Amino acid sequence: MDATHAQAGPTVQSSSKFEPGLRDGRPSQDATLYGHPSRNGDHFGNRHREDLDYSRPFLPHFSRRRADPSPLAFAALGTGLISLVALGTRDIDTLNIVVSIALGYSAFALLVAGIWEFPGGNSFAAALYITLAGLFASITLALSPWSGISAAYADSLDFSTGVSFVFFSYFIVVVLFTFAAIRSSGGLLLDLFLIDLTLLFFGLSFYSPTNTGLLRAAGAFCVLAAFTSWYAFLACLTTQHTSPLRLSVLGDLRPKTVRDTLV
Repeated sequence: MDATHAQAGPTVQSSSKFEPGLRDGRPSQDATLYGHPSRNGDHFGNRHREDLDYSRPFLPHFSRRRADPSPLAFAALGTGLISLVALGTRDIDTLNIVVSIALGYSAFALLVAGIWEFPGGNSFAAALYITLAGLFASITLALSPWSGISAAYADSLDFSTGVSFVFFSYFIVVVLFTFAAIRSSGGLLLDLFLIDLTLLFFGLSFYSPTNTGLLRAAGAFCVLAAFTSWYAFLACLTTQHTSPLRLSVLGDLRPKTVRDTLV
């Protein structure tokens, strides 16, 4: 038999050689745009190993097949209750009411979002969300009488100073996250920067409890951070698949080579 006919049947190429949604080093038209599994695999009916996600402009690009937890995280960050109290709205200046939403919503939602980011492969978002969940949980424990923390201090000034150290500790960590997000988006950088200022001025206000101006400044920055988080929440949800409204990411700061690869 001729050597060219020695091997019968069609030659099948292994699907493991197919890059996820890539063709000649660039994303193919089969790549999904919103994180759903691609309806098109290779020509043997095998699905690609991963699907490229282009729907997360506020965070670094990566591949996923799971739902995006970022809208939940940004919504949890956009709680304006603490800012209203800090600004002295209707002469309410006691922060204990913050416990209700800080523990009941923000801490829990951010923890769930952060844990969900780990299997998605985004270590930056996972670490950020869980850290912010710890921030809200720490505030809850510090301000709640049932935790016994405030009762352990004979002097209220010592307790106030201790709470300021909590805010300063988280301020340092969030500053590090801000530096790590320099090449993400202008919207994310702005949100983290406002959270930095909020934590800094809350720390200063507890360190100098008689200076109400510091508390008002913390409330003002907290309002701006809340509106930025709400904007990010809406920007994450309004994609071409869900809404005719498309919001800007306030500047795509990714390197040009990365942007060119993902278009």
